[in-house]
Amino acid sequence: MPEAADFKQLDLSSLDEVEALHQLSLSTFTDRTLVKPEKRSFFEAILDHRGCILGYRQDGKLLAYGVLMRELPAGDTTHELLGLDQSTALLKLAGAAVDPACRGRGLQRAAIRARLARVKAEGAKHAFATAAPGNVPSWSNLISEGFRVVALVHAYGTLLRYLLVWEEGRSERSSVVEWHPWQETDWQRLRLAKGWQGVAWREGPQGREIAFAPEAA
Repeated sequence: MPEAADFKQLDLSSLDEVEALHQLSLSTFTDRTLVKPEKRSFFEAILDHRGCILGYRQDGKLLAYGVLMRELPAGDTTHELLGLDQSTALLKLAGAAVDPACRGRGLQRAAIRARLARVKAEGAKHAFATAAPGNVPSWSNLISEGFRVVALVHAYGTLLRYLLVWEEGRSERSSVVEWHPWQETDWQRLRLAKGWQGVAWREGPQGREIAFAPEAA
């Protein structure tokens, strides 16, 4: 199984491969609202100065990548949503892709771990990501790697997204847990508005369920 250390930083010479893998991954989604299509200029800016892209190769072929954004877009309100001072370093896991032929091998989770290792190496203690509720593998992998669902937000216009946060050293949680199917976003909004957080997942009769718990003191 690939490890985080197997992901290496890519440079601008890999731009064509990254774009091609992004398009290949997008082609497998019948519901295009679940993932955000990115333009070539997005990847170019990340590789050039806004962050980094870590990629996994096998026999020279790029099979997976993960985007880490250091420079957030102008007007980004995530610091405010999380109650963080604007001076606090906050990096974004801003997308990933895996060759469809290689799904199920743990590459998505390895890409998350690789980027979190880079976050730590840069001295930051906070990172965040967004995932559509219907993109079950995405938020499941993030939760499994220590992220917590802290809000339901509208991103990229009107698309509903979980806001998931990772904080170094944060592992404790309340012993009070309520499990509900991921589809019940109205119920989740009520809990999130009271400070509850999505902290785990399991398989249930209606598909995957998320455990919501009050924020630990």
